[in-house]
Amino acid sequence: MKSTPLIFIIFLLTLPSILAINIYVEKQSDNEVYIPGIDKPVIFDLKITNNGPSDSFEFYNLVGFKMSPQGEVNINNGQTKDVRLEISPIGELKQRGGYSFSYYIKGKDRSETKEILVFRIIDFEDLFELGSGEVDPVSSSVNVYIYNRENFNFKEVNAKFSSPFFSIEETFPLGPNQKKEFTIQLKKEDFKELMAGFYTLNAKITAEGKTANIEAVINFIQQDLLITTKKNNGFIINTETIEKKNEGNTVIESETIIKKNVISRIFTSFSPEPTTVERTGSTVYYFWENSVQPGETLVIESTTNWTWPLLCIIFI
Repeated sequence: MKSTPLIFIIFLLTLPSILAINIYVEKQSDNEVYIPGIDKPVIFDLKITNNGPSDSFEFYNLVGFKMSPQGEVNINNGQTKDVRLEISPIGELKQRGGYSFSYYIKGKDRSETKEILVFRIIDFEDLFELGSGEVDPVSSSVNVYIYNRENFNFKEVNAKFSSPFFSIEETFPLGPNQKKEFTIQLKKEDFKELMAGFYTLNAKITAEGKTANIEAVINFIQQDLLITTKKNNGFIINTETIEKKNEGNTVIESETIIKKNVISRIFTSFSPEPTTVERTGSTVYYFWENSVQPGETLVIESTTNWTWPLLCIIFI
């Protein structure tokens, strides 16, 4: 008779394990995220195996989340069933980053087990990555991309890309962890006066009723490109034109030299006036030293007018 209390105590200690449901829960999905402000639940794909007697199971939580499925899920003994568990917070979640969510699975006899799922809470603007290829002064196109860094599906995304080089708008679907790339045709007139360096690429992204502005950097590659053109027109009134056009994206120091003999120099005028003049024997050298900005064209003209000496010869 003295052993009866001991047996009763052992029974009470082992009662929870006797009543506990015998199921195995395996999560099939990964990298789940919740985006505040978007009315979409966090979805977990579960495989639940019932190692105990056939039962009907109910899912619930105590931390203020709506859950689905809301009814009972029947799983027979030895059966494995796919269950899609959907949760969404009631009210606003101020926390960001990793979140540990506790929930319970309860059988018909009210025995239950506690499970934990982990997901991340991410702001809308942190979902995307923006990037661009490099641009040089002779580029006819550039590639830009937008990358969905998370496990979240967007049926429609609107993006307005803008930079000193181009401005376009695109609408497209963007699946989980998907990169969308665009080839944009460039117009040289839009950036012919820009200096080499780094410029901001901005994208205004709208999806699921949310809007965010994200930025990236475009590298405008340094390139020296000075195109020189010479023209010579007329005989009695001879005009020599030297044109230097900076089609690169750096400031280029330019030196221009025109030489005349001691007679022709008397009848020659220049526009603009030379920086320096040097005489060597019977030859006179005229020098122009200029800084040519990107997109700028330097024009130097020398005009030799033989009208007066020709009239003097005819008169003589």
